[in-house]
Amino acid sequence: MACRWIGFNGDMAYRLMERQSIRSKTAVRPVASSLVEDFERLIDWVAANPGADATLLSMLAMELLASCIESVQEETCGPARKDENRSSDALVADVLHLIRTGSHRGLTIDQLCESVGARRRTVERRFASVRGHSLLSEINHCRCQRAKHFLTKTTLPIKTICWLAGFHNPKHMRETFQQITGTTPSQYRQRRK
Repeated sequence: MACRWIGFNGDMAYRLMERQSIRSKTAVRPVASSLVEDFERLIDWVAANPGADATLLSMLAMELLASCIESVQEETCGPARKDENRSSDALVADVLHLIRTGSHRGLTIDQLCESVGARRRTVERRFASVRGHSLLSEINHCRCQRAKHFLTKTTLPIKTICWLAGFHNPKHMRETFQQITGTTPSQYRQRRK
C-alpha cells in the first residue's frame, strides 16, 4: 500500500493550531479508510485533469483536509463545544491574527494597536499577560518562521527573503534571526540542505 501525505502551512495552519483543531500530537497519524478512498479519488482526478484550474484543486484539497481534521477531533476530543475555540482574551486573539497574517508587510506595533482599536500600553500589557512575552518578540518570531520557510523551501537570495519575511533590512534580519535561532540565515540554510 502506498503511503500518502497531506501537508499545508501558512496562516491557516496557525489558525487551526490556535483553535486547537490540530495539535502536535495528532499532526502525523493514520486516517480512516474512507478518507484514504477520498484521497485516492482526488489523486485520480488530478491525474485525469492535469490542466485543471488550480483554485478548484485547492478547494478539493481543503475539503479533504477538513474531513481529516474533523475525524481527528471526533476521535481525540469528542464533539467540539461552541466556546472551546474562543481565546481567553479576544483582543490578544485579534492581535495574534494580525501578526501572523501581516508581519511580513512591515507591520509596526503602533499600526497593530490602531487596527484593533486599543491603546498601545493596553495591548502590550494584555498580550504579555496572556502570551508571556512582548508583541515585538511575537512579531520577530513570526518573521523568523517565515524566513526559515523561504530558506529551506526556496533558493531565493537572503536579501529577497529579508523583504518577504518583513524585516527592514538584511542586517536586522541577520541579528534577529541569530538571536532567535542561534544561527545566521545562511548557516541555517546550509544545515537544512
